[in-house]
Amino acid sequence: MFCKWCITGEFIYKQVVSGNFIYIVTVVYGSIIGYYFLFLVPLHEFGHLFFGKISGFSLISFQLYGITIINENGKIKISKYFMSGSIGQCLMYPPSYEVNRKNSFLLYSIGGILIETVMMLVFLLIALHGENMNAELRLIFLICSFMEFISIIVNTVPRGNSKINNDGLNTYYLLKDQQAVKSYYSNLRILKEIQDGKTYQDFPEEVIIVPDNADLSNVIIAWQKMYESYYYMDLRKWYKAAECIEKIEDGCRNKAIRETILSEKLFLYIKMDKSISEINALHDKVKKTLNHNSTSIDMIRVNICYEMCSGKKTSYETAYKKFSKIIESYPNKGEVKFNAGLIREIVNYH
Repeated sequence: MFCKWCITGEFIYKQVVSGNFIYIVTVVYGSIIGYYFLFLVPLHEFGHLFFGKISGFSLISFQLYGITIINENGKIKISKYFMSGSIGQCLMYPPSYEVNRKNSFLLYSIGGILIETVMMLVFLLIALHGENMNAELRLIFLICSFMEFISIIVNTVPRGNSKINNDGLNTYYLLKDQQAVKSYYSNLRILKEIQDGKTYQDFPEEVIIVPDNADLSNVIIAWQKMYESYYYMDLRKWYKAAECIEKIEDGCRNKAIRETILSEKLFLYIKMDKSISEINALHDKVKKTLNHNSTSIDMIRVNICYEMCSGKKTSYETAYKKFSKIIESYPNKGEVKFNAGLIREIVNYH
């Protein structure tokens, strides 16, 4: 085994000293880029899909590089939509919490990490024990194994200050608090039924309302509270929605949700007729977020409403054209319906 490591190292050394540095760089970077896009991300999401299926979950949607496969009432549909900040995502619908409240979520939550661990070991074993393998191929297998190792670390170690929650952080929150498990089940149910055409007001209160004593520092519970805010917005109860936003803002410091909180706070400031100075001050804080998440129809809706409130007709028309274009391929029917209703109300109001 040690000899094979030496042979690979000797090969790299000889290529460098003989002036073939560009060749080595091409092999290394070609392996990294090719494996990342063709295998690493798809394998991770497939891990969630595989372990979710064996845990009794059913597919909601599977998104890779702007292509979304949607399970719509048992029929598979394909939609072209790129989600800002995500190149891959596997969403699944769980068995009911009452039927299976133990750890059916666990395999689904860490499925990507599990399959990456298997692949890391497979590539390492091939690299170390493969017979009659040339040095270039052995180097490629070692690179792939190392990339899986890095990905496992990135996805496993909880990163509380990241804008995207990794699998390790989500699993930590789920194991920490039974209310988080209930919220997790509710959140996935909401996502599924919103995709099928429901809006937030169509859900029963026991699915959407978070208990008063819930720990909102747990981001999974905080996201259910965000859906509760949308529920009140859907009912046009602006002050109740704002109350939810304030509670999340006070309780949760997670970056992944705080950008959404501040953006929706701007929308509610407009609906509650806050002063133009307060609205503009908040807009200055969230402007970068609104621009960065330019394919999110929630963010486009907030932007449209701000432009209307500011009297910027040209900017409003540009934003509304973007909204109209995106909803043509947007996978969630209920989210389109929800946002379109709020936009119509703002337009009619102004």
